[in-house]
Amino acid sequence: MEPKVFTRFLKPDSYMPDLRARDKPALLQELLSGLKQPGLENECCGVHELLLARERVGTTALGKGLAVPHARTALVTTLSVVIGRSVEGVDYGAPDRKPVHVFFLVLGPNEDPSQLYLSFLSTIVKVFKSRAMKRRLLAAASFEELVGILEDALACE
Repeated sequence: MEPKVFTRFLKPDSYMPDLRARDKPALLQELLSGLKQPGLENECCGVHELLLARERVGTTALGKGLAVPHARTALVTTLSVVIGRSVEGVDYGAPDRKPVHVFFLVLGPNEDPSQLYLSFLSTIVKVFKSRAMKRRLLAAASFEELVGILEDALACE
């Protein structure tokens, strides 16, 4: 995925650099509060349950400090993304049993003929091939710096 295509879904008001939640349900609720899509505010409870159901199927923690909670829903018409960071880390059931520090909450529409949802998810996984990426994202001082780090990593793909 082209860096500019990837980063166009990242919005400054959907960046949460200081997550406080200490467990999975609370963390998902906190991430959902970062969604800024009109009409979705009243539906967050249903989306929260959808995300928890997805987690029961299998954790969306990938290891190396990353989790990508995601779901498809009729409540969104375009890809919606929230990025969150937890300096302390959250026990999220990662396969490497390490705390998760960086979260990409991704909601995609049920109908997605372009497969943008799947392409976005696979791009996140590619970017996080190394632990160095987690360290760089945790050290980012601003949303703009975080986007720059992601664009640089994608340009190297």
